[in-house]
Amino acid sequence: MANELRGANNKEHRTDEISIKRLILRRGQEFHITVNFSQNGFRDKADKIVLIAETGLKASVTSGTKIFMPLSDSLGKGTWNTRVLYQSGDVLSLAIISSPNARIGRYTLNLQDTTEEQVSELGEFVLLFNPWCTGIKPFNALHTV
Repeated sequence: MANELRGANNKEHRTDEISIKRLILRRGQEFHITVNFSQNGFRDKADKIVLIAETGLKASVTSGTKIFMPLSDSLGKGTWNTRVLYQSGDVLSLAIISSPNARIGRYTLNLQDTTEEQVSELGEFVLLFNPWCTGIKPFNALHTV
């Protein structure tokens, strides 16, 4: 089960006036989620966690519509990735960033535990164009903040 911190993320992404009921994000910008592990908690040394973002009917890695994000120590820019913000017992807080050139649309976010070969759906989000992101083409330099 994931808490996508909808209100805070939507405000940070300037989408809180669009909706407060759905998670609406802008590509190339960091967002946060909290994952609650119900059984054994998150075991940092034992669990191998990968987040999977998918969009479209036939999502695939080759088309850029299925993205695998193993946990890392830092967020790089230019590609999808995720890092652990903190972990305490059965709660794992993650920062995720999408590629500045990711496809716009509705995504499903899944968590795969590769040690147990389980996949759990964390939720959905809508990814929008981001006019404030410098890594995209075209970048609107007249409206930087």
